[in-house]
Amino acid sequence: MAKWTPKHEAPEPLEGPVVATITGGTILWFVLFLVQLPFYGWFDDHGHLWWVWTCLAGGGLG
Repeated sequence: MAKWTPKHEAPEPLEGPVVATITGGTILWFVLFLVQLPFYGWFDDHGHLWWVWTCLAGGGLG
């Protein structure tokens, strides 16, 4: 199988504000969770409660 694998150089890693990007994404997920809390009943009635918990998981895992 190795003879069929093309040999080429790996691309350069992306450079940028990695910590700021992760922090911003974490804050965004948590803010979305807080914004959805007042509408908890609506999400529950329409079967979309997982949206609320997805935002909390995104904030927690970030």
